[in-house]
Amino acid sequence: MGFDGLEPFDSAIAAFGPGQALEPKADAGPTERIEPEATDPGLVTLGVVRDAATPVVVGFRQPGFWQAFRGVIETVKPAMGFINIMRGDFHLHLKSGAVVEWRGTDGERRAVSAGGQELGLYLAPAEA
Repeated sequence: MGFDGLEPFDSAIAAFGPGQALEPKADAGPTERIEPEATDPGLVTLGVVRDAATPVVVGFRQPGFWQAFRGVIETVKPAMGFINIMRGDFHLHLKSGAVVEWRGTDGERRAVSAGGQELGLYLAPAEA
């Protein structure tokens, strides 16, 4: 959502007050770029979605927040340690190795980390 500058943004959130300052977080520094293996579950699954050439939902869901794209994925490109989907209206940059499996639940494929936690990223067929 665009607010056309800082003033409309400040006006939109003014009712919430100034909030509290957060403690500064130490800079973790750069991480090593690991290009995805051909067997990376993120790369393989997104490649299957691309090859199907049918509308899909690529979404992200966490408590209090969700975002989703609906459309056809034409290109999946590994680069700079990420698996990338880049369209004019949607970008996804999935870190190589972040997904170790996809769990099928409620008609969705949900990305799962090495620790067995769902990451919030999901894929689903787009409803007509």
